[in-house]
Amino acid sequence: MVSLPGVLRRDQPAAELGEPTSGPPTVAILYVGSRGRSGSTLLDRMLSQITGLTGGGEIRLVWSWGVRANLPCGCGAPFLGCPFWSAVGERAFDGWSRSLADEVLALERSLKRIRYLPFLLSGKTPRGYRARHHRYGELQLQLYRAIATVSAADVVIDSSKDPAHAALLARTPGFTVGVVHLVRDSRAVVHSWRKAFQRPDVGARAMEMPRDSLPGAIVRYVIYNALYELLPLADIPRVLVRYESLVTDPRRELKRILALLGRSVADEHFSFLGDRDADLGVHHTIAGNPSRKDRGRVALHVDDEWKRSLPRPQRILVLVATWPMLVRYGYLRLPHIERPR
Repeated sequence: MVSLPGVLRRDQPAAELGEPTSGPPTVAILYVGSRGRSGSTLLDRMLSQITGLTGGGEIRLVWSWGVRANLPCGCGAPFLGCPFWSAVGERAFDGWSRSLADEVLALERSLKRIRYLPFLLSGKTPRGYRARHHRYGELQLQLYRAIATVSAADVVIDSSKDPAHAALLARTPGFTVGVVHLVRDSRAVVHSWRKAFQRPDVGARAMEMPRDSLPGAIVRYVIYNALYELLPLADIPRVLVRYESLVTDPRRELKRILALLGRSVADEHFSFLGDRDADLGVHHTIAGNPSRKDRGRVALHVDDEWKRSLPRPQRILVLVATWPMLVRYGYLRLPHIERPR
């Protein structure tokens, strides 16, 4: 098994988070954290091409997208008719059930509240919270262990993006979690959230990709990335990756990510990568970008449509509101000012 660095502080008693699970091995999760529309689906699929890693897409949506709504898997089959997810459900829970989905979703709603994030990051949660977290953790461990077993993988990739969900998993005994903090130029992200287009990956159902207002898209970009910046303070390992670097030099960026797992991979393991494309197979992903169903040679290029389509006033507003992060992530350089002697 690949082992990630520990995510619990060495001086933190496990009892604060519930009793640790004994017996079955620890589940290693590589969590892709980002604001949506930053390339997480593409990264998930590229990582899934590497031996020992398996990607499930936005696994936190298994219960709502999959069990409840029975929307299509990345393979094209309805979730409940997908051989992979059916095998996972049988192994983990003796089959999927709506009542179990209702329980998991109710627990998640009660655990993933903003006011609880400081407790999650510190590891010191209220007693009632710990009891719910313990039950939620048991069910999640069953799910992720089944995914790893059915796919014969060492590491499960979860591109759920949600920082609170990442913290919940990292604070659950039985998991080791490493986070890929995937960032993209804020102007590109905001532009993508403002666009309207239909999802072509949900079968006969008409479903539009979620949209956001201009202020909402800006605020959520800042909040999501700020929360991921805090994870190392809670001893949760993290590597920062830029979307633009990922698509222009994927070998280098994937090697940086694999270093978080303690892995060194030879170039021949990246045979699926071409000069400007990637050969991607069928992946059993939940939700994510509609491109999760694309197969064969997928072009790798920087999507910079925002430079042509984002109105200038909006572009300036996003720039002003997010400039500290644009500087931090290398998208903007402050002018050098000579100090008077």
